[in-house]
Amino acid sequence: MSVIKRRRKYYFDFRYKGERYTGGGYLTHGDAEAAEVQKKHSIGMPYSFSMENITKVTEMLNPKLKPKPKLTFGKVVKEYLAECELTDCDQWHRDKTSVIKKQFFKWYHIPVKSITREMFIRHRNLRAEEISRSGKKLSRRTLNSDLKVIKAILHFAEDREYINKNPMAKIKKLSVPTPDKYIPTTEDVNKTLDAMPEGIPKALFATFKYCLQRKTSTLKLEWERDVNFVKRVIIFRHRKGRHGNERKIPIWMCQDLYEMLWELCQHRNPDCKYVFPNPVTGKPYTDIRKMLTAAQKRAGVTLFGIHSIRDWGAEELRAMREDPHSIKDYLGHSDLGTQLIYMKHSHNLRETVEKFSERTSPERPTRSGLTTSKRVGFTTRLPHILADEELKGILDNDSIWWELQEN
Repeated sequence: MSVIKRRRKYYFDFRYKGERYTGGGYLTHGDAEAAEVQKKHSIGMPYSFSMENITKVTEMLNPKLKPKPKLTFGKVVKEYLAECELTDCDQWHRDKTSVIKKQFFKWYHIPVKSITREMFIRHRNLRAEEISRSGKKLSRRTLNSDLKVIKAILHFAEDREYINKNPMAKIKKLSVPTPDKYIPTTEDVNKTLDAMPEGIPKALFATFKYCLQRKTSTLKLEWERDVNFVKRVIIFRHRKGRHGNERKIPIWMCQDLYEMLWELCQHRNPDCKYVFPNPVTGKPYTDIRKMLTAAQKRAGVTLFGIHSIRDWGAEELRAMREDPHSIKDYLGHSDLGTQLIYMKHSHNLRETVEKFSERTSPERPTRSGLTTSKRVGFTTRLPHILADEELKGILDNDSIWWELQEN
């Protein structure tokens, strides 16, 4: 063999049919010998090698026999987050990255194929124990969020054939009781508006109240592009997802909102293009939760989120008996199905049936001698006279009904 060592590196040098072949820079003698054998094999020169380097020579001559490096969970996470950055919005990407680094950082060095269902269950139990020691309780919604993230990562690995099967696929989410959605009253909304500080905070909340648009669309309003004082119109721009089509929603300004925005425009910074900039950064607010909570505490009202104003507005418009299509356009929904989410229903089918029968049925005598219209009127007055249990028994028993009519 013609392997030599020079300056802590190994080189090979040989001649065949009048030509010289060299190579070097290898860290070990075995690597240099394997490289020399591969070169001789490629040019058709007979070769020999020592038995102690047979493994390296075999892998060099047959790359398919070389074992693939184990892919760790950390490398899969890195690829997954790089792809999510192209598809998800910035806020979702930040939240997802934060959850992964906080909860699954200890798994980064583990080969992705060795991750099992029992590992996640053990991780979930340990996390619940740690939080219980501090006197707190781990919510089921948080555990479901962790499960959703780890499922998505391993599903990503399964699609790219890094693993054969997602071990978390059959783990079901924990049941979470859905709390009743609180819809603020008109009085609470007005008190919160009065408690807002003058200037940008007050004008911002007034825009939410009178325009009923989404938080992102409202916070990113620009003076030159979206606000027209001549036509008294604000153009809200909404986009579903990063690559969705942009929809423009024109909303007319009422007098109160017009005056607030006009005064705000007169004192605005000419170098800032946004209507509601953060005084510290000069860019739109990313979160107004603290501002809203402070105003609600000063006003002494029940706390509610900024998106609940849309629920309140939809309920008020329904109480005004506005046309459903007008409500849909006002809230900026693409279809009526989405609008129903924001509207509370009475579910009083009995009252609806009675109103319909009273409106459509002709007056005719009944067994009691009363006309149908008087009988319906009597049934609508029953709840004010009897308790619900008594009323149910009366309506279920027809003989009791006629006894009441005769009495």
